[in-house]
Parts: sequence; structure tokens; C-alpha cells
Amino acid sequence: MVFGIVYLLLGAVAWFLFFGGALIAGASDSDAAEAGALGLLVMGWATGGLVSLFLLIDLFTIPMQIGGRETRIKRELAAELAS
Repeated sequence: MVFGIVYLLLGAVAWFLFFGGALIAGASDSDAAEAGALGLLVMGWATGGLVSLFLLIDLFTIPMQIGGRETRIKRELAAELAS
């Protein structure tokens, strides 16, 4: 549950940084603002890449986590039925 909230927040931050940087770059004429916008764009890409990496890891580990949870539930049920 906590990781889902973290993924949601990181994804929102990534989009905010990326589009904020794009808007600043498009609307500004000064070199300093464009450098800041480039920084925001890079931070947005990095944050989005981090979220993508986390989701890729989850893609391969969630089936194993579900299998472990099902095994624990089966053992608990068997223990309850045996007593």
C-alpha cells in the first residue's frame, strides 16, 4: 500500500517537473531560465526513470510475493482446520 502511494507521488512529481521545465523553456527568452528549465526537464526524466525502474522490478517480484502470501494463508487455514 505504501509503495503504491510512493509510486503515485513520484509519478506526479516526474510529470510536474518535466512539463514545468518544458513550459519554462518555451516561455522564456533568457539563458538562465533555459538552463533552469533544462535542469527541471532532466530531473523529470530521472524521476520518471526511477518510477519506471521500480515498476519493472515489481513486474517480476509481485508474482513471487503473491505466491508467498497464498502459501502463508494456506498454512494458516490448514492449522485452523487441524485444531
